[in-house]
Amino acid sequence: MIKKGEDMQKNIKSVVQTLKKKVFKKKGQQRLINGDGVEGSSGQLQTGQTNDTNDSPAEGTAAIEQASAQKELQDLKKILRETKEMQSKVNFFSSLRFKLIASFSIPVACIIILGVVSFHKASTGIVTNYEKATADSIYMAAEYMNFGFENVKSTSIQYINDAAILEYLRYLGNMLDLSNSKRDITNNLSAKIVTDDFIGNVIMVSKDAIPISTTQLPSTEGIYDQIKESEIGAYLQENRMKVIWDGQDEFFDSLLNTSPKHYFMRLVRNFTGASAYLIIEIKADAVKDILADLSFDKSGYLGVVTADGRELIDYSQKDKDYVADDQPIFT
Repeated sequence: MIKKGEDMQKNIKSVVQTLKKKVFKKKGQQRLINGDGVEGSSGQLQTGQTNDTNDSPAEGTAAIEQASAQKELQDLKKILRETKEMQSKVNFFSSLRFKLIASFSIPVACIIILGVVSFHKASTGIVTNYEKATADSIYMAAEYMNFGFENVKSTSIQYINDAAILEYLRYLGNMLDLSNSKRDITNNLSAKIVTDDFIGNVIMVSKDAIPISTTQLPSTEGIYDQIKESEIGAYLQENRMKVIWDGQDEFFDSLLNTSPKHYFMRLVRNFTGASAYLIIEIKADAVKDILADLSFDKSGYLGVVTADGRELIDYSQKDKDYVADDQPIFT
């Protein structure tokens, strides 16, 4: 390519020289036509008179040829300039500087591309693994809570079939025996609360006997009838073997003198062999501890939602100045 450019430039220069000679020749002919150079016999130039009528056609033809030659000369000079510019560009791409720059740029570009691709794959893999690990952790936490709730349900089955508890709730026996039974049952319930991470309070309300509770009740009069007349009581009357998981309930809060801050849910069911209700409260702190152990991201929220819409949200990862409100997040 460089050799072709040089050959082209040489050809153009040759044509330009030829055109220049033509132009100079035309100018000399023009001067002779005008009569400015006739030599006399004495060796000196003689000025002659020319006939304007005879010389006008020749003079016009020479002028036209001169203009045409000058135009061709200008065009060829333009082509020559463009050829020089092209040759300078070609020379740059074939120069040592360009070769050095290219030899270093190619591997650098490959390294940059490799780095971008590697970063993209690594970041995608890290995000995917983090999401999977978080999902697995949440799933395991849910399984653990479900295990705890099932354990509470199993405990309730033991209570509703316990002979000593049924004997007391049916108010069978003398006063001394009933008093001793109440004391023994209360001690057993208190021990169960200490050993079980999920059970908070246990309340047994009977139609015939004094209620047994691990928390101080505001009143022991008419509790059974109030529960029976409530919506939950009506449901349990029609479904005596069913279990109800109740979330935050203002009726039971006031009746049992408990606070939503201390419990998460309540299990409510009938005693099969007596006119009585069993109520077991799930500790709110037990659920909060499980959520806090997951160490969820500060920008997100992790919580448990009951079937009736109550939410228990973990705020342990939030900043100290974060103020939690009572507005629901998931529902």
